[in-house]
Amino acid sequence: MAIATAGVAVTGCSAPQEKAASTTPSNYDEYNALYADWRTKYIECARRYGADAKISADGEGIDKPYAKGRPLSEEGLDADCIKEVGKEPPLPPADESYFHGLYALLQESATCLRSKGFRVSEAPSEDVWVETYSGTSWYPWLEIMNTGGDADAALRACPQPKPMDIERKGKEWAATKG
Repeated sequence: MAIATAGVAVTGCSAPQEKAASTTPSNYDEYNALYADWRTKYIECARRYGADAKISADGEGIDKPYAKGRPLSEEGLDADCIKEVGKEPPLPPADESYFHGLYALLQESATCLRSKGFRVSEAPSEDVWVETYSGTSWYPWLEIMNTGGDADAALRACPQPKPMDIERKGKEWAATKG
C-alpha cells in the first residue's frame, strides 16, 4: 500500500541529468511533461538491463522498474539507469494556495470515506491545518491506517487527490482571495 501525502515525481536514459536536475517545474503540467519524458527513457534503459518495465496501470508510475539481481539506487530503481538518465525531476514548489487546495480536496475525500463506512475524524480548521501542515497533519487515509482500518480498501473506495487537481483547486482558492 502506498499513501502519499500530496506529492508525485521524474528525468532521461542516455544523457546525464545535470540539466533536468537544475530545472524545477513551476507547475504540474510542466512536471508531468518532464516526468513522462524521464519515465520513457528510464523504462527503455531498464529493459536493456532485463527488466520487464512498463508504465503502471494507473498511468502514473513504473511497474517492474528493475530486473532481479540488479543494483538498486536509493530510490529503489536500477542504479545504472539512474546514472544514465538521472533522477526523477523535482516536484514543483508547493505554495500556500496548493495547501488550501489540498485541504479542500481532503475534506471532500473525508466525506467520501465516511459515506463508504470508514471512520474519519473531523479536520482542524483550514487556517490551522495550512499553517501547521507537516507529514503528520490530518490526512484521512493515514488516519484509517493508523487506527487499524483497511487503508487499501479506503484508497480503492476513495482515491487520494492527484497533485494536478490539488494545484487547480488551490488556484481557485487563490482567485477568490485576490
